[in-house]
Amino acid sequence: MKRKNRYIPVSLALILTLTLTGCMSGPSETVQPSASLPEEVTPPVSPQKLQIALCSSPEAIDDASRNAACYDGALAFTLARNGLDSLTPLQESSGDPATALRAFRELAPTFDVMIFVGSTFSELSTIALENPEKHFILVDTPVLDSSGSEIQVGNICTLQYAEQECGFLAGAAAALESQTGRIAIVSDLASPANLRYYYGFRSGVAYANGNYGTTAEVIDHPSYAGVNADGIAQEGNYIGRTTDLNTGYALANSLIDEGCDILFITAAGPAREGAYAAVKDREGVRIIGAETDQTSRGETDGENVVLFSVTKDFAGYIEAQLSAIANGSFQGGTTSLRAVNDAIGYTSSPESQQLNEQTLQHLADIYPLMKDGTIVPLSGPPV
Repeated sequence: MKRKNRYIPVSLALILTLTLTGCMSGPSETVQPSASLPEEVTPPVSPQKLQIALCSSPEAIDDASRNAACYDGALAFTLARNGLDSLTPLQESSGDPATALRAFRELAPTFDVMIFVGSTFSELSTIALENPEKHFILVDTPVLDSSGSEIQVGNICTLQYAEQECGFLAGAAAALESQTGRIAIVSDLASPANLRYYYGFRSGVAYANGNYGTTAEVIDHPSYAGVNADGIAQEGNYIGRTTDLNTGYALANSLIDEGCDILFITAAGPAREGAYAAVKDREGVRIIGAETDQTSRGETDGENVVLFSVTKDFAGYIEAQLSAIANGSFQGGTTSLRAVNDAIGYTSSPESQQLNEQTLQHLADIYPLMKDGTIVPLSGPPV
């Protein structure tokens, strides 16, 4: 199905017009009944029309990543309901959390359901509490209060994916495929999700080194160390919240200069684009993509720099949550999504990966072990 790349950019000047026209995983997290597996979703045909908004910042729905995948899930839901519902993509382009939340706060009364994507919206609770009759879906980040503590709000369902499992698959593959034995991960912020990616990545490298005879080393560039929300220094390579492509370009080049020939890029937005551009400008360097299939982003001069991608099933679980809202079974809280739910995966078809046969076989062996709990990647520093 071809997606129409149409979205409404949100600015404070447009809010009034739009309103008037209607236009981490932990022991407390469980898979809620409202998150039935995507293949089981049968959206009901209900007389109640749902006005749905997909809210993103700073990227739009045509980002070829998680915004696009979430939009596809919402679109599939509306098509299954024979066009009964409306679906409006809204973009706030600054990427600043306070600015984005202020813009969408004014629009909340207009919609029945608002889907928010990414850590920009982690403090969504204020909007949700002001609109208790509305439903909110928060993707890829927990709900935080003003002090940064994780909270639960009854009309918010958060979809949290096990990034450490994605990172493990990426790390194992990077260790198996690297020619220099030097590999790295590139992120934007030292957020909980990116830290899970980082420690999962290191776990996968250690597993490959211990089980398959590789000798790969994860490179952290001291100039790009991160700081988490508590101000504590973190390992890894972080670009920061920026709209400047040159920052991502500089970090990726620094790692390549250190001998890295595979970069696992979990950064989003301009940070990611700059890192991809740097790899395309260098010989013999490849990328492992994150979130969704990044093959289309890797094309350059008749070649492709994307080795493969680790993925999350955004579309299926967005469709599941919308179906739950429509049939009255929606439950707020955290829905923890892992390989055991088939919510975590990787690209394995010939057109979406360039892995050697041995690596593909090792990943095929690893995946069921992760599903059944035999392999448990680190999600934070070892204790």
